[in-house]
Amino acid sequence: MEEHIKILELIRDNGFIRHLDDSYGVDLSCAKELYDQNLFDAVVSKHLSGNIGFNDVRINMLGREWLNAKSGKNTIALKEDVIELKPNFMGLGVNLNALCRRLFRKDT
Repeated sequence: MEEHIKILELIRDNGFIRHLDDSYGVDLSCAKELYDQNLFDAVVSKHLSGNIGFNDVRINMLGREWLNAKSGKNTIALKEDVIELKPNFMGLGVNLNALCRRLFRKDT
């Protein structure tokens, strides 16, 4: 799975790869699996020696979504409540909703 993520990050970071082969240091069988799952767009080239390569490689939207889901970059963080003391005409004001949420928060 790490190799799959490495390949998609390589394609995403470069934007466009003219020819993806062994020179990039990636396992091309994993790249073939990703291509079969339609996670990037490319033209497949097969050499006479039996080696496989990919030309005009670009990541597509499905590949970006898969990569974001696997890397966990789009996780939603819990909202942090800020208890504010604000001056008002009667003295100091406190955000009671934030105070109640902070005191009675359920840590799960």
